[in-house]
Amino acid sequence: IGAAIAMMMPAGVPLYIPAVAASFAVLAVKIPFGGALHAPFVPAAAGFAFASVCFKEQIFTYAYNSDGKIFGANSLASLLARGNSVSLSSAATTVDLLAGNSAGPMGTGCVLLMIACCAYLFVKRRKALLVTAGFVVACAVVAAVAPRINASPLSSIVLELSSGSLLFAAVFLITDHATMPQKNLNRVVYGAICGILCMIMRRMGTFEEPVCFAILLANGFRPVLDSVIGAVTVSLPKRKEAVRK
Repeated sequence: IGAAIAMMMPAGVPLYIPAVAASFAVLAVKIPFGGALHAPFVPAAAGFAFASVCFKEQIFTYAYNSDGKIFGANSLASLLARGNSVSLSSAATTVDLLAGNSAGPMGTGCVLLMIACCAYLFVKRRKALLVTAGFVVACAVVAAVAPRINASPLSSIVLELSSGSLLFAAVFLITDHATMPQKNLNRVVYGAICGILCMIMRRMGTFEEPVCFAILLANGFRPVLDSVIGAVTVSLPKRKEAVRK
């Protein structure tokens, strides 16, 4: 929990901030519900969301060691949130973006590393990848249909997926065992709901990276999702049987 929270923060953040965020995640979200396997919300997402509200300026300021990065001290997520013109006009820019050579959270910017983590997840926890797939596909569709900047659909997808902690959350947060639905269809829908919420909050919210808030909202939807999809899947075979008779 502490490592995940720290990875989503800038390298120059005061050390007491991730400590406070991790303490909140453990003391308020994990322990009261009987441990990580029973928590109704992802503890790391709750901890980062708490810190985002309490320490917004420190968490979303990336001026530390920003020399030589493709957007300087500006993170890609902040540029997209402000509607600033960003493009993938050169191959060098695309390579820098994939390698994480831009200001942002210290552990989430390297897209190539996140893709490698997805490959590892495919090998070790293949069913968990259904949530990640639903989330990423939903984010990509929204980015293509309603881009926040003047860019082609493909550029919008690449920029949105590469910004902030979106891919990191898709691999390490929404795949939390306790909050993830058990059935495959539910997992895909759950991930898609989380992705849609994330993109809506990116467009309309006050934080440049609201993915943790979207995860917490999706956690709240999970019991309703299980009930609705469960009722539909049970009723469909009965209706088919009634039609045959």
